[in-house]
Amino acid sequence: EASQRLPHQPKVVSIDPHMRDTWEPFSKVVRDFHLEERGLEIQRTFSSDAGACWNRPIAYLWIDGSHRYEDVLKDIDLFVPHVVPGGYIVFDDAHGGNFPGVEQALKEKMFPREDVIHVGTIKHFEIFKRIKA
Repeated sequence: EASQRLPHQPKVVSIDPHMRDTWEPFSKVVRDFHLEERGLEIQRTFSSDAGACWNRPIAYLWIDGSHRYEDVLKDIDLFVPHVVPGGYIVFDDAHGGNFPGVEQALKEKMFPREDVIHVGTIKHFEIFKRIKA
């Protein structure tokens, strides 16, 4: 709804291959709430494929993809550079010890960055804000 209120109506993009029987329930929610008509762009693919040619600015990046260390590193490398200064980056399943690959990737690739600050931890989410390009 927030993007609908802005004059340039930026897209909200969902990138997910929907590998585990999630496509039908997801599609039902999209239809029921008319999300495509309201600005949702759906890319039914892996983030690594979408990110390889990504060239648009991102104001709010939510990463809840593969929990494998290598995949998290790749998502960081592909998408974080596109987050605009003042934009937020949220990692799901990034705190609490259940997904050590996610936590290790953040320890190595996000916490040391000089272009982001760690805003905080809420439950199993780690939240960062991009402070400079």
